[in-house]
Amino acid sequence: MGKDFIPYLNEHFVIFDGAMGTMLQQKKAGIDRCPEELNIVDPDVIVSVHKAYKNAGSDVIETNTFGANALKLARWGLSARADDINTAAVKLARDVMGDDGWVAVSVGPTGHLMRPFGDLSFDDAYNAFKSQILAAASAGADIICIETMSDINEARAAILAAKENTDLPITATMTFEANGRTLMGNDAASAALALESAGADVVGVNCSGGVEVAYEAIKQMADYSSVPLMVQPNAGMPHDQDGITVYPLGPEEMLRWMDDFAKAGAAVLGGCCGTTPEHIKLLADKLKGRKRSPAVNPKMVTNIISSGSKSVDVSRIESLREINVACDDPASSAMNAVSEAADAIVLDFRAWDGSEGDVYELLNDITSLCRVPLIFKNARYNILAWLLRYYGGVAGVIGDADRALVNRYKAVIM
Repeated sequence: MGKDFIPYLNEHFVIFDGAMGTMLQQKKAGIDRCPEELNIVDPDVIVSVHKAYKNAGSDVIETNTFGANALKLARWGLSARADDINTAAVKLARDVMGDDGWVAVSVGPTGHLMRPFGDLSFDDAYNAFKSQILAAASAGADIICIETMSDINEARAAILAAKENTDLPITATMTFEANGRTLMGNDAASAALALESAGADVVGVNCSGGVEVAYEAIKQMADYSSVPLMVQPNAGMPHDQDGITVYPLGPEEMLRWMDDFAKAGAAVLGGCCGTTPEHIKLLADKLKGRKRSPAVNPKMVTNIISSGSKSVDVSRIESLREINVACDDPASSAMNAVSEAADAIVLDFRAWDGSEGDVYELLNDITSLCRVPLIFKNARYNILAWLLRYYGGVAGVIGDADRALVNRYKAVIM
């Protein structure tokens, strides 16, 4: 069914389900054990959650696989069972949903910090996501749902793992803090650009620091995305009440917010932490099957480059700093460019012939010090291919470049 998801979405609102984790907590299921292991050791409790959301009117139900990549399962000693867990999860969801809707495999973060701020490499993250996604796709998942990402680089690794190894539609959502940025400093506009350029078919926001934060992020994304938007907010910020975690927004109040999200441009709507089948039922009663008028984004993001935390219209660049990668010290030069308030940095690769590893290290060195967008100049095909693959944003490109490669990553020819 995955192939008909995007055509349907292009004309209708789509209703996802709500929280899995908080529903399991209410049922006191799997306490002190890996939640994803319940797919195998206590499948009935997972089925009961899926049935509740289907009966509430969800078009899409997500698998209980948020932390089912091998890297995250390692903390439970379950890495070797990753394929079994993902396969079982998809089959449970499919048995419930049947042909009445879609099954989305939930793909969450690895739980490790990505380089340059941690020790997890892009390729190691990619391989972990690839393994999870292939297991879920083989079991019959319709949609790849990459969610609750705080790092553009990790989100891109997951998107590319899905894009390069399946033909399933991809949704990708980030989670934002109260300051309007992710934990790693990514803003909503840059996130929308980066997720779409990597190949996501739907981009958006989930969880986050309350519905107000998610709402502001969706409004920003609406100005920078040419693909449908998705939102799965939590039911407000939780607080402890007599030892019980309570989420403040009930179904009626949440519905008022969801109406605002729809008006702001969200086409896919569901819930995250604290939302229940009751929340989803009111949402489905109002929007399920309803036709929508897709907004046309006049910018179409064709002239905007971005890092993970800053977006720049190339026609409005006022200060540009150029660095000769073969001759200069790129990291020190990038720091100087920052101090000079450059809008973007041009990296000239003339006479530079590094390996794939060299390209990755170079980008890590520069992006750890510099948050402005990068423009790649005079890079040979293989160098440019590596640069565009590993760069956590939308790059500019100067010089003779393969158009198919540039278009693949939606880079901007300058």
